[in-house]
Amino acid sequence: MNTLRLLFFSFSRIWRVLPHRLRKSGTGLFISMVILGLLELGGILSLSLFVGVLNDPERVQQSKYAALILEYAPFLGPVFADSRTLMLCTVLVPISMIVTKNMVSAFVTWKTGLLGGEVAGFVGCEIMRRFVYMPYDWHISSLSAEAFTKMSWRHSLGQLLIQSMVAYSNFITAGLLFLGLFIYAPGLTMLVLGVMAVTAVTLYGAVRKNIDKSSHNNAQAQARESHATMAAVRGIREILIYQQQPTFLHAISQAIRDSVRPRAFLETAPPIPAWVLESMGFVLIGCTLAWMTLIQDASRAAITANIAMLTLTAWRVLPSLNRAVGAIINIRANQPTGLPCLEYMEQLKAVPQLDVESQDSDFAIKDGIRLDNIYYRYPGAEQDSLKGVTLDIPKGASVGIIGKSGAGKSTLINVLSGLLQPASGRILVDGREMTPGQMLTYRQSIGYVPQNPYLMAGTVAENIAFSQWGRPPDAERLHEACQQAQIDFLGENFENLSRGIGENGAGLSGGQAQRVTIARALYARPAVLIFDEATSSLDHRTEESIRRTIAELPQGITRILIAHKLTALKNCDLVYWLEDGRIYRKGEAAELLADYQTLEENNA
Repeated sequence: MNTLRLLFFSFSRIWRVLPHRLRKSGTGLFISMVILGLLELGGILSLSLFVGVLNDPERVQQSKYAALILEYAPFLGPVFADSRTLMLCTVLVPISMIVTKNMVSAFVTWKTGLLGGEVAGFVGCEIMRRFVYMPYDWHISSLSAEAFTKMSWRHSLGQLLIQSMVAYSNFITAGLLFLGLFIYAPGLTMLVLGVMAVTAVTLYGAVRKNIDKSSHNNAQAQARESHATMAAVRGIREILIYQQQPTFLHAISQAIRDSVRPRAFLETAPPIPAWVLESMGFVLIGCTLAWMTLIQDASRAAITANIAMLTLTAWRVLPSLNRAVGAIINIRANQPTGLPCLEYMEQLKAVPQLDVESQDSDFAIKDGIRLDNIYYRYPGAEQDSLKGVTLDIPKGASVGIIGKSGAGKSTLINVLSGLLQPASGRILVDGREMTPGQMLTYRQSIGYVPQNPYLMAGTVAENIAFSQWGRPPDAERLHEACQQAQIDFLGENFENLSRGIGENGAGLSGGQAQRVTIARALYARPAVLIFDEATSSLDHRTEESIRRTIAELPQGITRILIAHKLTALKNCDLVYWLEDGRIYRKGEAAELLADYQTLEENNA
């Protein structure tokens, strides 16, 4: 039952998620595999005929099959009349069959590899497409962390599909070959079938548990290796500071070592059926020869004919059985990585995605933004992070948000930027709720400067133009953004925009990295610019320089600043004091920041 489930249930699940184009290719490939099986059968029958003609041409000429052929094709009379001509013509049949079979086999092999790659490519692109269009609250869940590990297992999913088709087609081929043998020699066929079936089932049962264990251990080792490698790449600064190189090296090395033996067994397991079944096949030929010679006392012609048929069948049937059983073994070996990849893609398909097609190009902020009685709770949390928040942000104003850690500042910014949808309450622009299309346009009109910006390995120009990634950077917009961000390390006329930087801004100081991030936000020409603790990790002198840059930005840009440091907000037109997810106070910067500082000092 488990084997049937393995062969059919997993295949049907994969088949359902494939697009019509790949299903069509898969159907064509399967038909080609069946045709290949028929050609295998034709090759065996034609070889058997040729051996029969060589052994006793008169018997063939006088057989009922010859009479039947001549009845429908009397022009072949001269061929059957002369034994030499019959032998010469008969040899052309297996030659044509085998040549055609090999051509079809080459085509099937090519299409098999192509389909496996296309299925893996489709799954990888589908996971990535759904990943980038997932809502932000999904990205901050644990599911998002699994995306790249599961995507790296997509080739196993492709192999599950291909190996299932290989198993089906080879079982069909073996069945057709056994049918041909059964018509010729029923008793011998039942003997061969019984021995081969018992051998295959016993063999599969013997290796199944080891395959499951090895594939499971291999998948776990790969996951640990991926996790440790990603942690080392992203946390290299802390690794160097805390001298954790031996720990990470040990974790990665151990994961690699743990995968060696399981992977070696998984590579060894598929050929095992070939070794065992081939040995049994030729042992069976020897036993059949002994039986017919010693027990049945059969004639030489009968022995030759049966042994020839059995040898030819073993020569062609055994590879089909080997491939079928080997395919089942490969299916089991790929399940622990292939099925989680499929399940992950099914989970992604069940989550509603962002619709970027319905943007309202005429939408613009004219008066300002208002949050009206906003509540938000993170999935799985016991309490609301925002509790009835109401605030107004006039267009072109500089608005500060202050509060201690855990007050809800980052959640508020994520709601303001449209990344999180509130559980209740309204986000209003110019006094009106936004349509889904307007919300998409609104989100695109926001520039964001985080505390710890992501800078990719590449040039400064590529990082600044990140919002238009994939297109050549616009020189005019680059210079405009660099000028507004007051970047002073790229030359007087920004001629060093092609300067290279490493991953996560390696090669830039903290202040330089932050100015590149500000320029990146300005490159998109936003209507609203959000600074999320953008200066908290900078020294006083650099912070003051960045603060002046923010104050000197074009007046039409609405600026929203979150900060722990009170000095970062002193130029704001309006400041909101957030406490335990609620607006505790609002007012002018000078008065409110002074009260906030007094409270902090009293609580110190």
